[in-house]
Amino acid sequence: MAHEAEKDVDHYKLWILNRLGFERTVSTRGQFDNTGPRPQTTIALDFIGNPVAKDGVAAQFPERHLTGYTLQPPIPTVPEPRRRVVFSNQFTPGSEWHIGDPQLLLLPAGKSFPDGKPADPTPPLTHYLCYQVLRGDIVDREVQLQDQFDDVIGHPEIEGPLYPAFFGVPVEKNGEPIGNAQVHLAIYRFQAREGLPVPIFIRTSDQFIPLLPILLNVAGPSMLAVPSYKLDWNEEPF
Repeated sequence: MAHEAEKDVDHYKLWILNRLGFERTVSTRGQFDNTGPRPQTTIALDFIGNPVAKDGVAAQFPERHLTGYTLQPPIPTVPEPRRRVVFSNQFTPGSEWHIGDPQLLLLPAGKSFPDGKPADPTPPLTHYLCYQVLRGDIVDREVQLQDQFDDVIGHPEIEGPLYPAFFGVPVEKNGEPIGNAQVHLAIYRFQAREGLPVPIFIRTSDQFIPLLPILLNVAGPSMLAVPSYKLDWNEEPF
């Protein structure tokens, strides 16, 4: 049965890209940032997120993609507190994860294959600051995933179990409003069961790089981002 968080946000399948170095410092502010915005510096574009059909349920917004930028670690003199979050999604009525530093920033993006031009992402535009999961329960089940890359490959993927990887929090970026502040992303890592039988190349477009002048090579599937509601959270001592 679909979860309420899925009304406005799709599941995303995140694929690893051949790394493209890119440094940019921005300020972000989300529900964890009671003292004000915090600087985040990217080091590379590492992921593309495709809306994905999960267990046969089609994606609602097939043109809303995400690009994933790896972040520099926080400055040691300004550490991130450890946090506990409780959330619900299609997999669980209430999971508890313990999270550490932000390691990934997801941006709304457009994506196309080489012979096309990426479409501009459509509102609402939400950026997600993704915190590393230090401890959380594994989802011991299989899921069937099919996105635009799987269409090229010719069949859906069966993946699982799913391992907690990141908790994505909607954030303001450089003061821009949050498109959807209620829906978070519980991001699970999986071990891909097969490699790519054919090479896949794409173009991307986002706020950092409006139209990337080179093609990106897709290396393989890596994670599943699941729309979730955050039910509770608190800071924890180090």
